[in-house]
Amino acid sequence: MPRFVASPFRRDRGRAVAVVFAVCAALSVAAPAAAAPMSPSVIGEPSNGGGVFRFPQAIGVTPGGSTVFVGDEYSGMVQAFDRAGGAKFTIGYRATRREDGRLGVVGGVATDRSGHVYVLDSENDRVQVFDASDGHHLASFGDASVFDLVGGNSATGAGISAGGIAVSQPTADGAPVVFVADQGRDRVARFALDQTTLMPTGPPQTSSPGLGLAAPQGLALDPAATRLYVADDDNHRIVVLDPVSLAQIAQFGSFGTGPGQFRNPYDVAVDSHEPPQLYVADNLNNRVDVFDAATFGFMATFGRTGYGPGVGNFEIVRAVGALTGVPGGGVDAADTANNRIQAFDAAGSITAAWGLPGRGPGYVTRPRGVAIGADGSLAVADSFDQRIELFGADGTYAGQRGQVSPFTGFATQGSNPGQYSLPAGVAYDTGGNLWVADTGNDRVSELDPSGTVIRTTPGFARPLAVATSADGTYVADTNHNRVVLIKPDGTSEPIGPAFAHPAAVAIDPATGRAVVADDTSVRDVGTGTTMAGPDGAGWDHPAGLAFDAAGTLYVSERRPGTPDGARVLRRAAGGAWERIAGEGPGDGDVVEPGGLAVTPDGGTLYVADTGNNRVTRFDTPGRTPPATATLTVAIDQMARGSVVSDVPGIACVTDCRQRLSRGSRVTLTATISPGSILAGWTGACAAAGAAPACTISMDGDQSAGAAFAPAPAPAPVVTTPRPVPPAPARIAAVHMGARVLHLARRADRRRHRPARRATRAKVTVTLTRPATLTVAVLAGRPGRRQGSSCLTPARANHRGRPCTRFVSTARRRTIAAPAAAATFTLTPAFAGPPLTPGSYRLAITALDPQGNRVGPVTKLFRVVR
Repeated sequence: MPRFVASPFRRDRGRAVAVVFAVCAALSVAAPAAAAPMSPSVIGEPSNGGGVFRFPQAIGVTPGGSTVFVGDEYSGMVQAFDRAGGAKFTIGYRATRREDGRLGVVGGVATDRSGHVYVLDSENDRVQVFDASDGHHLASFGDASVFDLVGGNSATGAGISAGGIAVSQPTADGAPVVFVADQGRDRVARFALDQTTLMPTGPPQTSSPGLGLAAPQGLALDPAATRLYVADDDNHRIVVLDPVSLAQIAQFGSFGTGPGQFRNPYDVAVDSHEPPQLYVADNLNNRVDVFDAATFGFMATFGRTGYGPGVGNFEIVRAVGALTGVPGGGVDAADTANNRIQAFDAAGSITAAWGLPGRGPGYVTRPRGVAIGADGSLAVADSFDQRIELFGADGTYAGQRGQVSPFTGFATQGSNPGQYSLPAGVAYDTGGNLWVADTGNDRVSELDPSGTVIRTTPGFARPLAVATSADGTYVADTNHNRVVLIKPDGTSEPIGPAFAHPAAVAIDPATGRAVVADDTSVRDVGTGTTMAGPDGAGWDHPAGLAFDAAGTLYVSERRPGTPDGARVLRRAAGGAWERIAGEGPGDGDVVEPGGLAVTPDGGTLYVADTGNNRVTRFDTPGRTPPATATLTVAIDQMARGSVVSDVPGIACVTDCRQRLSRGSRVTLTATISPGSILAGWTGACAAAGAAPACTISMDGDQSAGAAFAPAPAPAPVVTTPRPVPPAPARIAAVHMGARVLHLARRADRRRHRPARRATRAKVTVTLTRPATLTVAVLAGRPGRRQGSSCLTPARANHRGRPCTRFVSTARRRTIAAPAAAATFTLTPAFAGPPLTPGSYRLAITALDPQGNRVGPVTKLFRVVR
């Protein structure tokens, strides 16, 4: 079957390369001209804002609760919502050069009484202040000499903990005081700000090392600003400080899962409930713990452990934002691993929930590479989501490659076959196999069209890109500063000169050779000839390369040393450089652009827009993306049920929207909470009535709703009284006329003994009800005592006291007792020949007409001569 390669090529390697590079050397060094407009669109789902979260870990709520600010770990922004979760606006976008107004990893968000929102921009070791009404930037302070806020490497998403922030401002016209939990320095810092400039009036006051804080995270003040609560993460406790002196007032909590215990508490918040309630984001216990803010007495726990769309379940709780100035109080909690916010009133009832998982179907997080398949479909190296995500030619989600957790439903990082760690580069070969630069695992994998791993080649150091050709697959072996060719037979060898951190590789159609981008150049890997950039001979961290069939070269360049310098360029063979995109968060802008892929005719370009968490499609005039259809689902009572789709994407209570291919069919299934019922479907599912599932044809945009209701009270059960069965028969008494039975004997004149008949003893059995009796004879035998038992003599018990044990014999009779009584005669010849002298027991059992068996009742007797 024919396969599409990033660009066709010829095997001739003679004068063509000289012509190409002669043209490159003659290019003007003027700034690139604007290219003919290419229309941008986003592949998959909307990338940022609108409730899309990538591990939210900071919440701030304005006094009165009108606006909820959520800081998102990997999106580089703070999103503003109303109390019900309706999106208002966003603050910032990903910072690459510590730009004011742009953000890295967000560690904390807080508000004051005069309309400001304070953001702890932890990745950049600073505090930024914004207007709370529209998000425009007002001030910034702090750097690495003041703070050490990010634990782990933010470039790899590893182990980030980011500190916290709180603001004290007793009145709207007073000067704010900002408190920062500096987790890297194990302390709390206090800044007094100028009321006008919102900048510190002097160096910070810091808490004493004697407090023993260990990676403190969240901070909160009580309503009167007389107590500062600190989530002392690694000590599994809450520390209470004086907000003026930062001296310790109290502490409580310990490691564990019980009431009042914590596992890495990550944030704290105090509401305006009466009395005020202290909420603790009990991170790894997956819950919110509630305490009396004054006495620290444990009150309740909100939530339960669990992934999935149903509300009330949490998976990693990183932030809480309490309602102040709101009667009754309450709290918003970041359900971080479920990528959503859940709002509770002070009693623990859920009042709202919102959030779309940025690692779900159709979303990407820091994508680094993109490749086009033979049918126009896409493969995307979705780096921070630890997977290769697949999209159809229309840009809708089509699957993923990676190891998916059965618990979370998301791909997990690791080194198993078919599992990835920060994958960065992808390319299809002519056979339709997909090659992956598995960056964090220092290897390259080859997958067949079904996703099965065919081959894994180790030995690389952070490989960032791959490109396929008839000669094999070229690998940008980044930290080894070289390019390696994996040949069709599986052997590999370095190719070309040394490079400075090669980050991109593409095949030039004019020569069939690889062209490589490193920190400062774009070069032919075979000849080392440099392609001059638009600003002269040098390049500043180009990160993506692609050629179309006509030889037009496309380059993404990050330019970290140039303000707003990121851009995407193209240059036709023999032409001048043109700019396709510049830096920014808007449609058609890029931030930290990565890999590129272009259709052979040059009509469509795909850009891995790493910093904006999206893949952008650029189309030349006259070309438009294929039409898709959007499915929207609504639920009327979120606590009573949820809805999921069999085509992945809908997991509604909160993830209720997905783009799908036109003409596709999707089945929605309702999951009903205990005590609830599905009252019926609405919209496109109305015809399904109250059936548990409905199927929709996506011929255009569709909407459907699920109405849930309380389960009706069960109807009273009317039962006919059944006759009460009689009580089981019971042996009330056994009376035996004699306990010693003499054997019969003949007269013996010599011994002067007269003849004697055998003893006849009358036995009367009295029962509570008529029954049938079974009378058996047990024979006494010598035994030895072992513990409380009389056992057969043996070596093991030969020292035990002698005893008599009784064993069953074949002597037994069945006797009817129709009048609840029976009488029979016991003689030495009972039910057989005469018994030999010795000890015996009579064992009597009774069986009544209902099948109840009782007994045995035993009576001891002896037989003598």
